[in-house]
This record gives sequence, structure tokens and C-alpha cells, in this order.
Amino acid sequence: MLGATVNVLALYAQQLSFEHMQAKFIHADIVYVGGGNTLRMMNLWRRCGVDKLLQQAWQQGKVLCGSSAGSICWFKHGNSDSRKDNNPDAPYIRVTALGFLDALHCPHYDSEFDRKESLKNMLKKYSGVAIALDDYAALEIIGNEYKIVTSSDTAQAYKVYWKGNRFYEELLMNKDNYQQLSNLLSK
Repeated sequence: MLGATVNVLALYAQQLSFEHMQAKFIHADIVYVGGGNTLRMMNLWRRCGVDKLLQQAWQQGKVLCGSSAGSICWFKHGNSDSRKDNNPDAPYIRVTALGFLDALHCPHYDSEFDRKESLKNMLKKYSGVAIALDDYAALEIIGNEYKIVTSSDTAQAYKVYWKGNRFYEELLMNKDNYQQLSNLLSK
């Protein structure tokens, strides 16, 4: 339809050699990572070497994107519901991700009732900022600039952090023009 060829890297379905996975990345212009269990995904990537391939793709300037766990993975850390797969009452956890963006990321900020409180508490132990995205909101980064993109009139994005003893939740405006990324990632 759009003239694109889609090639899937299914790590659970089969055991692939590093060279086979590397070939898929070499020929990719865009890497899209879907949602799922962030902790399990990051552990599998590290075991298989996919983290290294993604690092190379990032350094080569390929388009990297994703939703939910697939958006957490690009950040230093993520607010994740990975433990809830086995126990619905389990708390959200901070998962160490790839670290391409020096911030903590929280998806589903508006749709999971306990996400906001979890992120607020998680940030008490984390000195940096978090980027919290409602469903239907995205962070687009090109070079050293960013903008917020939404596909719903109600979707929002936030820069969230503690400074001293005060909690901040700054609304990030959906603008047509790009902003400096360094401002987004600092208090």
C-alpha cells in the first residue's frame, strides 16, 4: 500500500543467529517496537544482542519508534507494569532500558488509574525527569529537538519531576514547531 516492506524479528518464536538479526537491522530504515512486557523484552534483548543492534541503528540515524514498552525502551528507565503479568496487584517497577534518552518514561499516563501516583513515588528515588505520555500522545525527536504529537484532542504529554520537596507536572504543549531537547530533559 505504501510501498514498504515489513520484516519482523520474532525473538520468542525461533532462535536466530546474531548475524541473521544483524542483517535485518542493516536493511531496515525504520525500527518499530510494539508493546508488551518491558522487563522481559529488555532482558531478552541483552541476552540476544539486540540492544547492541539497536544502539548501532540509533547511531546510524535510523528511525526508531514504538508504543508502550516500545516507547519505554529508548529511555534510560521506564515506569513499567511488567510484574503485573503474574500478579495484577504487583506495583509498577522501574525498568532499565537502552538509555538513548536520559530520562524516565511513563506511557499510559491517563488510562491506568494508578500510573500517576506510581510515577510520582518512583521519581522520589530518581533525580532526573520523566516524560509521561497519555494514550494517543507521542514524543517526536529529530536531532536535538523535539515536539509533542497527538492523535486525539484530549491526549497530553508531561514533564514530571521532583525539585526539592515539590512535585512538578508540567504540561508539554502540542506545537507545530520543535523545541530544544536539552530543555525537556532538564529540571
